[in-house]
Amino acid sequence: MKVCDSLLTSSQKTLPLFDQALIEAQSALLESTKDKQHMKLKKNVHARIMCLPICPELTRTCVPRTSDVGSFLSADIEQCFSACKPLKCPNEACNAVNFVPVNDKGSQPVKCRNYQEVKIQEQVQKLAMGTIPRSMWVVLEDDLVDGCKAGDDVIICGTVMRRWRSVSAENRCDIEIFIRANHVQVMNEQRNTVLITQDIKDEISQFWEKHKYQPLTARNHILASLCPQVYGLYVVKLAVAMVLARGVQRVDESGTCVRGEIHMLLVGDP
Repeated sequence: MKVCDSLLTSSQKTLPLFDQALIEAQSALLESTKDKQHMKLKKNVHARIMCLPICPELTRTCVPRTSDVGSFLSADIEQCFSACKPLKCPNEACNAVNFVPVNDKGSQPVKCRNYQEVKIQEQVQKLAMGTIPRSMWVVLEDDLVDGCKAGDDVIICGTVMRRWRSVSAENRCDIEIFIRANHVQVMNEQRNTVLITQDIKDEISQFWEKHKYQPLTARNHILASLCPQVYGLYVVKLAVAMVLARGVQRVDESGTCVRGEIHMLLVGDP
């Protein structure tokens, strides 16, 4: 229970401990195994938390490692990773108040990580009639980057945090709430498996087996059952059917996921 309480109350401190435990577990496993040639210790691992208990409180629809730590400024995620300059030199014998950043050649990052921000929106079908869906920014890091794409239904486990832009005199403070994600689960595949049962799959297979030599006739039969109360508009119904059928996601040579869904702009009242 102490671990659970620590995770819920101080996730920013507890999650790094989980990551360290994974590294120690790898070291212990590496020491106990005989076949060490084909095994390697991976330090860039992260503990991902999912399937949290369903309750309103939890559910919602590089720093140098040297002896000089403390003399460096760290970028804070709650301040949009902007580093605030000190007001004066911490050295008591120095009265300097002007600071300039180190040139580009001397300020190369020691460690980099993947970073992405996505915006999630409430599902319209789960809101009351006439309610405008609200949205929120989600920060994805490391292996979570590119884990979802626009239009996906997702479940996100993470820490709700606040952040603000640089504050200046006589200007309004710009502050917002965001989620620092720890786990992202795409629900599209689960949604499809729930809606399409085995009986429906068998019926679809029998339909296309019956019309395997007349595919256009089968297509026209499907279009005739699409909005039967609307007469004609064959091309419009065909376009709507193609949108409903969706496409197939593909991955190009660079490793980028490209969605296969098409978009349709229907102008006027049919």
